[in-house]
Amino acid sequence: MSRRIRITIDGVVGEATLDDAAAPTTVARFWDSLPIRDRLRHLRWGGEGAYILIRSLADASYPVENPVTFYPSASLAFRPQHGEFVIAYGQGQARSHQVAGAYATMIGTLSGNAETLMDLARATRAEGGKEILIERAGE
Repeated sequence: MSRRIRITIDGVVGEATLDDAAAPTTVARFWDSLPIRDRLRHLRWGGEGAYILIRSLADASYPVENPVTFYPSASLAFRPQHGEFVIAYGQGQARSHQVAGAYATMIGTLSGNAETLMDLARATRAEGGKEILIERAGE
């Protein structure tokens, strides 16, 4: 059974499904870190997405599971080298001004209220950061 998370951005609640089968170790580490409250910001170099840094999960030696270089719309990705959790609202890419050929672990997909959450992630580009809470759903 896939784990589900609840994502609240500026008071708007949605859900996502985590992909335990494709990224079991990363999803388990992420799950164990919940709840997370932070400020969602727009990606700097990676295109159409917003991110938070989960410094407690940052580990440059940690392997990338289910690797992607491009983020599909409505996807959730995690870059272990920085502890970067990304919500993609359009075409995004795992990029850095420091590393060529960066990869991220695809960990899940927005499901409930996805369009509204993606609109809020998009709004961080023009409006600046937004409060985000990520917690386990159904608990």
